Amino acid sequence: MGARDPDGLNTRLTVVGCGTAAPDPERVCSGYLVEAGQTRLLLDCGPGIVHSLARHGLPWQRVTHLALSHFHTDHIGDVPGLLFALQYGMYPAREQPLTIVGP
Repeated sequence: MGARDPDGLNTRLTVVGCGTAAPDPERVCSGYLVEAGQTRLLLDCGPGIVHSLARHGLPWQRVTHLALSHFHTDHIGDVPGLLFALQYGMYPAREQPLTIVGP
């Protein structure tokens, strides 16, 4: 669901995953995609998030920022997979930097 912010951008929050570290065939770990204008912020990147983004047709290739809330495995486990996919899973190769912030 989108909302209009004061700058006139449509902002959309998508819950990509909200599961726990315990395996569950219906859920993946934490990950939330916030889209506003050209910004694509992925908040947390738990195991399974990159595949879940792709499965739901969400623009994993255009993630511009990655924010990590804390360093538990269920919130950072797919960071290596995301970095690998952004570097080698695209043609032509991505040239834009990825901004990463965290505690």
